[in-house]
Amino acid sequence: MLLSSFLSVNHPVHVSVTNMEYITEESKFEISFRLFLDDFEEIIAQKYGVKLNIGKKSELKNSNEYINKYVYEHFSAKFNDKNINSKKIILKKKKVEDVTIWLYYEIKYKPVLKNVEIKNSLMTDLYKDQKNLFIFTYKKKQKALTFNRKNTIMNFNF
Repeated sequence: MLLSSFLSVNHPVHVSVTNMEYITEESKFEISFRLFLDDFEEIIAQKYGVKLNIGKKSELKNSNEYINKYVYEHFSAKFNDKNINSKKIILKKKKVEDVTIWLYYEIKYKPVLKNVEIKNSLMTDLYKDQKNLFIFTYKKKQKALTFNRKNTIMNFNF
C-alpha cells in the first residue's frame, strides 16, 4: 500500500505490464494491459483533446472509442507473418484498480503458432524512459520481453 500511495502522488517509474496468454479451450488470446491511469488519461488528452475521467461518474460516454484508438495505434500483433487486424483485437472490459487501469482484450485465433511479431509502443510517446514489460504464453511456453522507445517491435519463434 505504501508503494501505491507513493506512486500515486508523482510516480517516478514509467512502466506498463502486458500479459498475452493463449486459452486453448476457447481458441483465443487474452491480453491484459496494466497502465498508470493518470499517465494513460494524460496521453489521451494530449493526442485526442478529450478528458476520459475513467471510472468516474463524469466518464466520457465514448471513452472506449479513444482507448481503442490509442491501443490500436501502439499495439499490434503478427502471427505466422500475417497481421492481426485491429478489428479482431476486441476490448472486453476495463477496470480501475488503485492508481492503474487494466484493459482486457481478446483475439480469436485457431492456427498453430510458429512465429510472432509484437509491436508495443504504449506510452513511449509520453515518456522517453517508458518501459513496457510483456509476457507471452502459448501452450505452456512463455516469452518475456521489455519494450522501450528504441525497441518497439520484437519477433520470436515457437
